[in-house]
Parts: sequence; structure tokens; C-alpha cells
Amino acid sequence: HPQAGPHTHTHGRAIASRGMLRVTPIYGSRWSSEGQAEEPSCTLVEYADCRVLINVGWWSSSNPAAGEAGSFPQLPPHDCLLLTDGTLQSMGGLPLYYEQMQQRQRKHQQAQQQRQQQQQRPETVGSTGQLPLDNAPNDNDTSFGQEQQQQYLLPAIYATFPVVKMGQMTLYDHHASLCGDGALPPFDQDLIDNAVAAIQSIKYSQQIRLVPHSNPTAVPPQTQPQPQRPTLAITGHRAGHSVGGAFFVLQRLQDETTVVVTQRYHIAKELHLDSSTLLKHATTPDVLVTHPGGPALEQFKALASSSTTANNKNNNKNNQNRHNHRKPPPLAPQLVTQLERQLTESIMAVLRRNGHVLLPTDAASRSLELVFLLNQYWERHRLRQAYNLVWLG
Repeated sequence: HPQAGPHTHTHGRAIASRGMLRVTPIYGSRWSSEGQAEEPSCTLVEYADCRVLINVGWWSSSNPAAGEAGSFPQLPPHDCLLLTDGTLQSMGGLPLYYEQMQQRQRKHQQAQQQRQQQQQRPETVGSTGQLPLDNAPNDNDTSFGQEQQQQYLLPAIYATFPVVKMGQMTLYDHHASLCGDGALPPFDQDLIDNAVAAIQSIKYSQQIRLVPHSNPTAVPPQTQPQPQRPTLAITGHRAGHSVGGAFFVLQRLQDETTVVVTQRYHIAKELHLDSSTLLKHATTPDVLVTHPGGPALEQFKALASSSTTANNKNNNKNNQNRHNHRKPPPLAPQLVTQLERQLTESIMAVLRRNGHVLLPTDAASRSLELVFLLNQYWERHRLRQAYNLVWLG
């Protein structure tokens, strides 16, 4: 059976023991019965002998996950990094991640140079055959192979093109906000540019075949390692919620079992975004890894419970009218409209008292939906002459 994290749901076919699925929340998986905790997240998914890191969200401030205020955690070895959207919760730590991977790469190169020098000058090696460099590998150490090399090499980073561009603007805005508050950002704009330049842009439905960089069975140094074949296919699809936001379908090529990884998604069509294709491309996954909770958690539970009870009572009628029966939507359609109405009514209540309303938001993601929503409300009720609608940034 798969080893699942706290926000993993499994159903369908059993996954074979070889290439077992392992989900490890690095940080940001705190769950509350009242809804999800909107904090940065990072999750490691090990599947089909590949290690996939999902997001490197981070806030450049005191974070309980790091222990020490402002310190970015040491991440485990992985083969690639997937970014689901351009928010700070998903890629706020990308510059620090890039810097950490670069440091590992430099240490690995230095260790290789030291080993080559010692091989050219064998008289400097001690009687035990070990190198003077601390923690440096030797030829008799079979543990230093592809896994150790991958630990110090920069993994591939994948994200959609809108996530790359809007995420860069979000990092710029976060850097400027820290400087404006008198804080010292842990990264500069050059590091942001270098980290963003390392991202490989992908399109929706574009398949990526991943080759595992580490073999579970250690290969002796005298044996020439066999060329690795791709074992995992990764495909991104539209998640809604934000421009370029994606959920990823991980398919093991050996038996075509699938794991769906999604951070935030919205199945309803919005003003500036189409609905998520989660119900189209991920209806029957073997495992679903998603963010826990959410503001619609209680409504979803109530709707699912009532629909299950109704289906059990009318089982015979449903069998007779199978072609005419339509399943209820997974979320009540009135939920989004209700939230929008509450927002606009709260804003107008303050404006009618000659007050001012400030909506803090990030530079990308949900700010676009807020602009469309408020502009549409202003146009419908002809409020431009009475109240100013300003986008500060």
C-alpha cells in the first residue's frame, strides 16, 4: 500500500510494492477542521523511482517550519521541481532554493576536483586509502554514486509560462515590500532573475518524461551503469484559481497507474479564468494528493453526505432512469456568488459611511479576479462618479 501523507487520498487499483509511492510533507501541511492554512508549502513525492518536489513556497520572515527565523530549510535530494502557481505560497522561496542548489553543486564540484587530484598523486593518500578532504568520497565507497551526484546537481524546474512571468513579478513585489518596511531581504533581484531563468516553461497537456537519477540498487564502481529509461510521465493541466495555475498528473510508465498532485484549484468558471479541468483529466486517479480543508470544506461534506443518502434511498429509481439521472455538482453553485456578494456588500457598507477600503493582495494570482469583480460591480451600479476604484502597485 502507498505510504501517504496527511493530505493524501487513495482509491482504485493497488499500487505495486516496487516503486512504492511515498508522500513526505516538508512543511506547510498543517490542517484545521475550519479550513486550510494558507501558509507556504513544500512536498516531496517519491514515485516510480523518481523524486518530485512540489513547490518551494516561503515567506521571508519568521516561519515556524524553519525553526530559526528567516532560515530556509535544507531540502532533500530530488529529480525535479514542479511549481503549481506564481504565489508566495508556492514559489516564494525559489531564489533561496536556487541558491541552495547552487551551493550543493559547487561543493560537489570541489569534491570531484579533490578526488581527481588525489588520484593523480597517490602518494598523498594515507594508508587507509581515504582522502584528506572531510566527507569526500573515495573509489571504494559504493554509496557515492548517482544518488550523491544528484544531491549536488541542480534539478530541472517546470512551470507554465504565466506562472514564470507572474511569479517573477510577485517576487519583485515581495522584495520591494520588505525593503519598504526597512527589512533586509534574504535575496536580491539578481538572484530572482537567475532563479526564474532556470525554470523550463511548459504548456498544458504537455508530457514530460522523467528519468530517475538514482538507482535503488547500488552499482559497483567497476561496473558500467546501464542507461536509464524514463519511468515517470508528468503532465500539467489547468487548475483554475490563478492564471497559469496547474495540477499535475504523474503516471508510472510501467503499469500506467496515476497520481494526481494539486495545490489549489477551482472547478467553477470565473470572470477572467476558465474552470479547472480536474474533473476531466483526474476523475479516477489511483492517488490524489491535495491541499487539505478549504472554505468550502463543510459545504462539501454536507453536500456529499446528502447526495449519498439520497442515492441510497432511490437506488432502484436511479437504475431505471440511469440515462436521465444527473449527478449533483461537487460544490454548490451558489457558494461563489455568495462570497462575492458578501465582499461587495462589506465594501459598500464602509464607503457609504465615507470610509476607505484597502484590500491587500499579491501582485498576481487572485488580485486579477478582484479587479475584474469590482470593476464589473462599479460598471453595473454606475459608481464611478461617487467612489474611486484604484489599483495601487
